Amino acid sequence: MARASRWLGAASLCVLLIAQSAPGDASAYGSEATLIIKIGKFVHWPPNTFTHPGGILRLCILGSDDSGDGIEALAGQKLQEKTIVVARLASSDASVTECHIVFIRKSERGRLTAVLGSTARSPVLTVSDIDGFASDGGMVGFRSADGRTQFEINVAATKRAGLTIGAQLLQIAALNSDERSDAGP
Repeated sequence: MARASRWLGAASLCVLLIAQSAPGDASAYGSEATLIIKIGKFVHWPPNTFTHPGGILRLCILGSDDSGDGIEALAGQKLQEKTIVVARLASSDASVTECHIVFIRKSERGRLTAVLGSTARSPVLTVSDIDGFASDGGMVGFRSADGRTQFEINVAATKRAGLTIGAQLLQIAALNSDERSDAGP
């Protein structure tokens, strides 16, 4: 019975997360925003990450894109009892580590190593739509396949940052086998 309940829960989560339709770039942004919220529900930050309960969760966007940004619509919504504050970052300087989630745009591909290096051991969830993001040391990479947005999780990168991803989410994600223990991304 417990196994059936777990399977049903995982199947329901799978439908909610992976069945996001993304036929064009404009709707892909809405899909990314939806996935960020749904994935964020299964991320566990270290207890000292947030200064007080009911506070803010800082979601940062690094880079630019001409298509608009549905992620900014998340401002004011709640995630794990925290109010989301969205910030656009002009560069990948130290301010990246002041974020709880960083969405890295494709425009930052050339600076990806530096950005991931600055967040590697900080409790910052890195998310991107850059091809091969999780393989390159990022935590959650989005990709479009068969008209749907799918995601890959790099568990080793999340562990280096002190983050834990819920087992239900790991059951439905493509997992990356990055096992570097002492290196950055």
